[in-house]
Amino acid sequence: MTAGDSKAGDDVSVEVAAVKLATEGGSGEQNKDLNGGAGKSTEGQTYLRRHSSVAQLAQAAWREAAGISAALGTGLAISVGGLLIGLVEVIPPLAVSGLRCVCSVLYLLPVIALWRPQLLADKGNRLGLAAVSVVLALRALTFTLGSSTLPLAEFSLLINTMPVFAAIFGCAILEERCGPREMAAGLLVLSGILVAFLPTLLMTPDVGTSISGIVITLACALFQAMAFVILRRLSCQVSPITVSLWTSVATVVLCVPPAGALGQLRHLDTEPLDLAYTAGAGLTALLTALLPTIACTLAEAGRVAIATTSSVVFSFALQAAVQLKAPTPWALVGAGFIVAAVVCSNLKWEPSVDIFEKLKLKGSGDKEKDPLFVVKDYGTVPVPSPNKSP
Repeated sequence: MTAGDSKAGDDVSVEVAAVKLATEGGSGEQNKDLNGGAGKSTEGQTYLRRHSSVAQLAQAAWREAAGISAALGTGLAISVGGLLIGLVEVIPPLAVSGLRCVCSVLYLLPVIALWRPQLLADKGNRLGLAAVSVVLALRALTFTLGSSTLPLAEFSLLINTMPVFAAIFGCAILEERCGPREMAAGLLVLSGILVAFLPTLLMTPDVGTSISGIVITLACALFQAMAFVILRRLSCQVSPITVSLWTSVATVVLCVPPAGALGQLRHLDTEPLDLAYTAGAGLTALLTALLPTIACTLAEAGRVAIATTSSVVFSFALQAAVQLKAPTPWALVGAGFIVAAVVCSNLKWEPSVDIFEKLKLKGSGDKEKDPLFVVKDYGTVPVPSPNKSP
């Protein structure tokens, strides 16, 4: 080999080395740009994911607060409705029950015109709608009779046994889980009723009226619990406005004709104050039908049931402020038992996870927990590191 050939070979080697270095440098810069771009993209996606998750948590918290507020409104409506019916002096309870539902139908007409729900249920749900309308009509009648017989605090105390009866009916009819918690809640309710009313029954001169009021009010709670069990099957198929309308119509049909036959509707124009109380009770009846449904769509049913027991507190306060009659100490102790029973039957006793842990971690079991907001980029083609040997 000559010296010229050796020189030419050296020149070719230098050119190949230069091209190789240029290629490696370009690919290294390209890899750096790709990695940098992917890093920036991952950081942006992480920020967006974190921001959207915080917004979802805020929205969920707002919905929970709105649901609890609706449940508290239900408790207030129950207490005010019982107070208004108790203030009626001349109109008999049967006529009051029918007239308040006539007012409820009139109040519903603008709501129906605005929302335009399906007023006739499908063929498969008509029997259930008829059943729940009749049961709620009986509940409206017993509500009026009980609130006009018992003091407001004792009446509200018995009405709030309804969630426990609903849990018992759910176990018996819907074959839901019935364990020690439900049994303990039933015992607490029984203890609360005995503590609240047994001393009163032993000391009152008119025992018959008190016993009839207790039985009627407990029947009201039972009818309400039965209606809740039926509504669990109809909640997805029938609008709550439709249920409220047909319940009011059924109550009018159940109460107004007998009241007219007994001559209880003759002199309504002479008692304008009683009519005003009845019209207000019709509004509270409509609210107690609509607000629980709204609350259950926004918050958990157990928390809604617990918040609804606030009617006991509202009733005690209204009785002391409006009727100027303080609740008995036995009623206060019995109310504590019943509220504890409702909490026991509806509260979930699972260990809670801190909200910051929910934000940081996901997954369960023995697997490694990954950060919640890490977004894996499955669309990027992996590029080998320039420092890694082939």
